Amino acid sequence: MEPNGDRSPRANRWIDSLKSRENIVDNSLELRHGAIAITASSLGQQQYCEQKVEMSLTHEEIQTESKLAGERLHEELLPMEKTTLDALIEDILTKKTYTASFPLAAKYNGYLLAGIPDAVIFRLGKPAFILELKTTRRNPTVLWPSQRVQVTTYGMLLELMGFDCSDLELSVFTLKRTKEPTEDQKKQFLGKAVWVLIGEKTKELVSSLKGALAIHTFHYNPKEARDNIEPSVGYWLKQREPVPTRNPRKCKPCEFNDICPFSLV
Repeated sequence: MEPNGDRSPRANRWIDSLKSRENIVDNSLELRHGAIAITASSLGQQQYCEQKVEMSLTHEEIQTESKLAGERLHEELLPMEKTTLDALIEDILTKKTYTASFPLAAKYNGYLLAGIPDAVIFRLGKPAFILELKTTRRNPTVLWPSQRVQVTTYGMLLELMGFDCSDLELSVFTLKRTKEPTEDQKKQFLGKAVWVLIGEKTKELVSSLKGALAIHTFHYNPKEARDNIEPSVGYWLKQREPVPTRNPRKCKPCEFNDICPFSLV
C-alpha cells in the first residue's frame, strides 16, 4: 500500500516518465556539436564560463587534481546502492522516506533536458529535497549562480516528469576540500544530511564539521527555473557563439587555460 493512498493520476505520470526516459532522445531541434540533451550541469557551467562548456564539448576531458578530489569525495560521502527501475518506483511509492540518485530527462520547448542530481529525498511519495554536493577550496558560505541554476534545473526536470514539486526544497551542500572529513564523518554524511534536512536541523551538521561545510537551502520556484534557462538556450541552438568569462580568476584554475583562445592567464 502506498503511504499516501491509492495511486493518483500524477503518480501514473511520473512513473510513465521514468519508464520512457530512453525513448525521448529524438530532438526536434538540433543542438550544438550534436549534443543529445542540454544538461543541468552544463546550464550551471554556462553561468561560470560559456567558453569552458564549449571547450569541454570540442576537446578531450582533462583530469585535474581538484576534479579528481571532488569526484572521490562525492563517492565517499554520497554512496548510492544500485537498484532497478521497478524497485526505484516501488520504494518511492511505499517508503515514508527514501533517498536515491537517478537520471532525469524531459522534453522542453522542443529539446531534451537531462541531469543526474546527487540525491533526491522523497517523503510520502513526493520529492521533498534535492541535495547537491559541491566541493571547493574557497569560501563555502557563498552560493554561486552556477550552483543555483544547476540545482533549480533538477527541480524543473522533476516537475516536467510529473512529480509533485509543490513542497520541494533545493539544498546545496558546499564542503571545503582543505579540511578532509574523518572516516566516521564520511560514513555518516548522507544519513545525517537527510536527517538534518527533514528535521530542519542543518546547523547541527554544519557545526559538527567545524566550518568546513555550508548548507544553502531554498524553495523550488518554477518561474526562476525557466527564467534561468532562457538566456542559455541560444548557445545550444547555435543562435550565438559562446560567451567567455572576463574574470581572470576563473581562467586560472580552468583545465583548458593553456589551449583556450580567450584565456586571460
